[in-house]
This record gives sequence, C-alpha cells and structure tokens, in this order.
Amino acid sequence: MESSTGAKNLDAKTVPLQEINISTLKVIDDWTALYVLKNEIIKMEGGTPSIFKRQKNDIKQLFVNLEDNMPNLLNTNNIWARIKALETNAYKLHEASLKQPKVSKQIKNNTLRAYNILIHQINKTHEKSTQLINK
Repeated sequence: MESSTGAKNLDAKTVPLQEINISTLKVIDDWTALYVLKNEIIKMEGGTPSIFKRQKNDIKQLFVNLEDNMPNLLNTNNIWARIKALETNAYKLHEASLKQPKVSKQIKNNTLRAYNILIHQINKTHEKSTQLINK
C-alpha cells in the first residue's frame, strides 16, 4: 500500500522515514529544532531511548522550539496542522510508554507516519513556492 506521503508498506514492521528534499535543505538550514526532532525520531525508530519516553515537559519544549526560527515560507496552517498531529502522537507514545515499557508498534508507527506527513508537507510547500505561475 502506498500513501499520499509516498511511504510504502505502512503496515510493515516499521515505517521508513521520509527525507527532506535537497532543495528544501537551504530553507530549513537555521531551523535547528527540526533537526533535533529528526534525531529523536531516529532514536525512537532505532529503539534507543528518545525524548518521547521522558518527561512531558521535554516533549512540550521540543514542540515549542519548533516555533523558534521557523522559516516564514513554512509558517503555514498546513505545516502547523502536521506539527500538532505529530505532537499529539508524541504524547500518546509517551503515555503508552509509561503504561507498558515496550510500546506497541502501532503507536510507534503512527508517530513515524505523522513525522513523514510533516516532512512531506514541508517538501510540498517549498516545491510549490518555487514554481513559477504564468498567466
């Protein structure tokens, strides 16, 4: 099965991480919070302790930091909706990890999907901004 984000086999053991397009990297160069988020997602995906299993305040701070230095081009309702969806999944993952240390793959995959959708939206927003509109 292929989703609109381009991620294949969403029901597989793990969801493959979506990458930021090379052309978009220049736009997000100073947006360090996105790189921190990506590193935490990679840790979570690899099974090493990530911020999502720590205090709720750590998770909150991670998402508050996403507001700082967000490129103007990406400061759109579509991007914010994806960030909030990812944040919700992060809290669900946190709560699940408190109840059962071995978090279910479904909750983990939902968080990975939310991250992938955010990255997809970032790529598409940048791509759309670079297109010339001829009338």
